[in-house]
Amino acid sequence: MEPEVHIIEKYFQEILRCFTMANIRCKNKKEIDLLAVNPQSGDKYHVEARISTSRAFALRSKDPLERKHSYKRGLDYFIKEKFNHPAVVEKIKELFGNDSYSKVLVVFHVDTRRFDAWDADEVGVKIWFITDLIETLMQQQNARGCRDEILRTLELMRMKRIYDAEIQRREEIAKRNFLSLACKTCHHFNKIKVTTNYVRYSPEPHSTILLPIYEAIKTSKCEKCRSIIAESKHRFILDQQVSTEWVKEYAKRTQSNVFKLRLIESRMPRRTDFDTQRSEFWTEYLYGSGTKEL
Repeated sequence: MEPEVHIIEKYFQEILRCFTMANIRCKNKKEIDLLAVNPQSGDKYHVEARISTSRAFALRSKDPLERKHSYKRGLDYFIKEKFNHPAVVEKIKELFGNDSYSKVLVVFHVDTRRFDAWDADEVGVKIWFITDLIETLMQQQNARGCRDEILRTLELMRMKRIYDAEIQRREEIAKRNFLSLACKTCHHFNKIKVTTNYVRYSPEPHSTILLPIYEAIKTSKCEKCRSIIAESKHRFILDQQVSTEWVKEYAKRTQSNVFKLRLIESRMPRRTDFDTQRSEFWTEYLYGSGTKEL
């Protein structure tokens, strides 16, 4: 079985809860990629796959002909040779009887300049993209350590995506070398230099994250009133989900002063386009401003 057909079969089994048959031999050397039946709803499917990542073989409405040779990339080709060929229709009737069924063609992409979705609707063929099937399988896969080679591969792909996102987030956090703190005396915002460290934090049982903690490099004074706003070795946490009890325990264990910082959304100017302002605010926050000591 081709790998792409195996992926499609897993989608029908795991997501649509169907019984499936793959690579079904027909007369005249014809073959059906996949037949599927949902035992509860009674829905039936005839599925064909044409997976090519090459732009030259993206699905078109009409298959170009050169010296009477088919490129097998047109919807008209699949209608004639895969869905409506007499040998295929005969085999499906043998298995499905006279019941109605859906025709599905799974592709990687379509040629947007030479493919019209109306053409597929008129002939009763549904066009699905295998990238959507893969994404759905990855997102809805609950069991870990599956022994099925396809599901295990998708599980590893999903975990790699999660770890890549975490690494990217940590790299972005590590770039932060300052925080903006409000002076308790005059409320003037000052930038202080910090270094970033990571501590393991378990917000829930069996769940552990690396929590960034920022440590002041030196004692800093307010630029306006000259009051001390941070001393060397003071540590700051930006994550508001961290419990106060954990912060106290961490401060006791490290014998240091630890502070939680919170965002002040009221500093945003009031304008009609609130979503735009919120986006600008969070961008500003990522660069170290908009924080205040509790």
